[in-house]
Amino acid sequence: MRFRTKQMLIFSLLMALICIAFLVFSLGFYKNRMVDEAEYRRSSLAMHLHKDIINMIYAEDVLQLTATLRSICKDVTYIDYIFIIGDDGHLLTHTFDTGFPSELFNVNLLPADKTSSSRHLLTSKGRIRDFAIRTARHMQGEIHVGMNEEVFYKQINDFVKITIIITIVCLALGLFLVYVISGYLSKPLKNLYLGMKKIEKGDLQYRLEEKGDYEVLNLLQGYNRMTESILDSTTRLKQAKEKIEKLNSVLYAIRSINKLITMEKDRDRLLQGACDNLAGARSLYSAWITLLDESGAFVKFAQAGFGEDFLPIKEMLNQGELPACGRIALKQPDVVVTEDPASNCTNCSLKDRYGDRGSIAVRLEHGGNVYGLLTVTVPKDVIIEKEEMNLLKESAGDIAIALHGIELEKKQKQAEEALQNSEERLARAIEGNSIPTFIIDKNHTITHWNKSCENLTGIPALEMVGTKKHSLAFYPEERPVLADLIAGEASEEEIEGYYKDSKLNKSGLIEGAYEDENFFPNLGEKGKWLFFTASPLKNRQGEVTGAIETIQDITEKRNTEDQLRQAQKMEAIGALAGGIAHDFNNLLTSIIGNAQLALNDISKDDSLREQIEEIKKAGERSASLTRQLLAFSRKQVIKPEVLD
Repeated sequence: MRFRTKQMLIFSLLMALICIAFLVFSLGFYKNRMVDEAEYRRSSLAMHLHKDIINMIYAEDVLQLTATLRSICKDVTYIDYIFIIGDDGHLLTHTFDTGFPSELFNVNLLPADKTSSSRHLLTSKGRIRDFAIRTARHMQGEIHVGMNEEVFYKQINDFVKITIIITIVCLALGLFLVYVISGYLSKPLKNLYLGMKKIEKGDLQYRLEEKGDYEVLNLLQGYNRMTESILDSTTRLKQAKEKIEKLNSVLYAIRSINKLITMEKDRDRLLQGACDNLAGARSLYSAWITLLDESGAFVKFAQAGFGEDFLPIKEMLNQGELPACGRIALKQPDVVVTEDPASNCTNCSLKDRYGDRGSIAVRLEHGGNVYGLLTVTVPKDVIIEKEEMNLLKESAGDIAIALHGIELEKKQKQAEEALQNSEERLARAIEGNSIPTFIIDKNHTITHWNKSCENLTGIPALEMVGTKKHSLAFYPEERPVLADLIAGEASEEEIEGYYKDSKLNKSGLIEGAYEDENFFPNLGEKGKWLFFTASPLKNRQGEVTGAIETIQDITEKRNTEDQLRQAQKMEAIGALAGGIAHDFNNLLTSIIGNAQLALNDISKDDSLREQIEEIKKAGERSASLTRQLLAFSRKQVIKPEVLD
């Protein structure tokens, strides 16, 4: 209706404007035509009268002239008067009943240079148009015809009114016809409009009756096809919306599980929380998780949405049995879908509970390790959704990762406790060791500095542990000690570069260990000889985490060895001296004996006696020196004594 009204209004306004324009043009044209025609008739009448009147004037038949003029005024309604002025300028005759108005005589006289004129005059009868014409061009007489314009225009106005009324009636009739025709033409559009309103209100089942002309029929058929398409699209959108809502519900449950995974470190609470979140999803009815050990034996379970109905399953698990879907799921990495558990799961005590539900089972797997099984019950129309199965598989993987993390954390905690116990035992062993020992970590920070090391260096452990100044305990300036080089995994060339002038050797007992001995003048009052061994400390992966260095004070040992070496040296010298002394003593015995025999054979005054005595004395002095050498070789001190 609204469409038709708008269409009709526009068309009606257009028709009204056209009719009004035509009416205005017609009335203006008619009025001008009427005026022109009146002027023409009046002029023609005056000209026509002119001939007859001239003849009557010449015949001086005034009575007949007056009667003729009155007859003309009576026949022509809009002619108000006729009067004639003779050549002498006097009134010849007129048609006034009550006498000729004097104002007309003077006002309407023609100028001498004109033969006709037309003027408006106001008289007692109203507005008059006076038309004057000469009786002859060479005569001064005038014929005046007065036309009452109010009567004339009244006729015109009456005609105009009738014309307007007829136009309005025609316009109303035209509008009515437009209304009827537009109603007929717009009825299919009205039905189409109502159909659109139905669609707007959500009624997609409404269909239009397909009838009418070719164009209208195509329009109606197009509307019905469009409605069917919208209905189909709406149905698919609704299904997609429901699907998205279900997936969002599962996603929200998985998100909650992931949040739980990041926060919960207790295995049992993690499994129960995962079941609660899955069972709370819109498209999932219930969920249960069973945890298995490496041999496949039952360890722990959690469930949500079953209540006491799950007790038979618990008994089955305790007996080492699994439902059919669970056994199949443990053998393959993919999701196992059971659309009709009541028929397929013969040994499952929950088969009567499922009804119109199905089940989805997937194993909890990470890194090749299977930790257990996740099973959920879902509507049968959801089972076929791949997205749903992928999300559940992803959630199972996340739970498996969390279980793996909890297992690793448990093992790490046990390892840390074992390491702590080991470190405590190591600390006690090192602290109670009589050998000076210190340990540094990978960053060359001292972690252990035992009591023996304190006694050796004179620096307490409180000043050393946690620092990197262990080299200053042995050297006058900071430099890497053997433990630093090993902890830093220095090459053999680098290590030898720091210990060029020492007895550096690789340890034959420990791989990667070195040993050396050197004199450290800064230790003690006179310095100390130290024998030190440094070896790497490694973790289970074989990575170097630090180094341990043991130190032995070998000062006394070195002094004893020096004394022994001196004694051995002196013994060797004594043996050499003894051998020389024996040989030399034999020679001296011969020299002294021969000298004595020579002295016995010569006299006291002989010149050679003095030289021979010098030879004997020298021999005796040499014999005394030989006896001293023999005494040194025996390590004996000879003290000659006078007996008598």
